[in-house]
Amino acid sequence: MVAVAVSVVHSLANMSEELDEEEEMVGMSVVAAHLVDWTDPRRVIGATGALGTVTGKEKEVGGEVHISLAEELLEKVLTPGTSKEEKKIFISMLGKLYISPTRVPARLRTIFDLVNEVFENKIATDATSRNVFTRLQASLSKCITETRAQEGSEKEA
Repeated sequence: MVAVAVSVVHSLANMSEELDEEEEMVGMSVVAAHLVDWTDPRRVIGATGALGTVTGKEKEVGGEVHISLAEELLEKVLTPGTSKEEKKIFISMLGKLYISPTRVPARLRTIFDLVNEVFENKIATDATSRNVFTRLQASLSKCITETRAQEGSEKEA
């Protein structure tokens, strides 16, 4: 799902621009909200079929879904030529992602660096966008710190 989420939003944004006046389409914000919800690792159904009861390998994979999505969204936001409308949708999606500590802190660091690049390139021009990136940056800092603390306690044990 993550592999196609960004391209789906891009394709639908292009389709919405080409619609005739009589034709209507579901809003892009609705589509984006559904994609984020469908990829939420907290809503993965485990082998028992109960919501949130995930064990073993499923939990490892599920926990990194939004991390992968964040990487793709940030790369698309930073790509020159991305329309303002698409950037707005991608930024709103970033604000809804669940970022948790992971076993791969390098991925968190990569996302953190991409967020810093967004600030350096002054892509977040309005207050809403800046708030999304600031919250994401704070969440990533917290996760990176927690991951380092876990690694430190594992080395001591």
